[in-house]
Amino acid sequence: MIITEKEKSKVVLSSLLERHYPELKLELWDIIGAYHKGMGTVSHTKDYWVRDFMPIQMDEYVFVKFVYNPDYLQDKKKYITNVDKVIKNCPFASLTEVIWYSVKERKKAKKRNT
Repeated sequence: MIITEKEKSKVVLSSLLERHYPELKLELWDIIGAYHKGMGTVSHTKDYWVRDFMPIQMDEYVFVKFVYNPDYLQDKKKYITNVDKVIKNCPFASLTEVIWYSVKERKKAKKRNT
């Protein structure tokens, strides 16, 4: 069962937002800080809106990852974020378990890690 927005432990923004729109990032931080326990940024993104590609929080330390490969970006692959690279370089990812959306994806990940 997916936990509610109120129960989620952290809200993350892309470091691109901070780099290109620092005032907006500060405004968002003020608003988000009033409602969530933790906040952070992730790097190696090619999109401002991490909600499009980041894993979904299911439990306090469990996240589910899906394949992010939208149809509308097939002719602009340079804008598709490599989710695995973001997770690998995310400072708080080591504290969580990321579950793959399918057996096929999990097998590919195991091969990469061995």
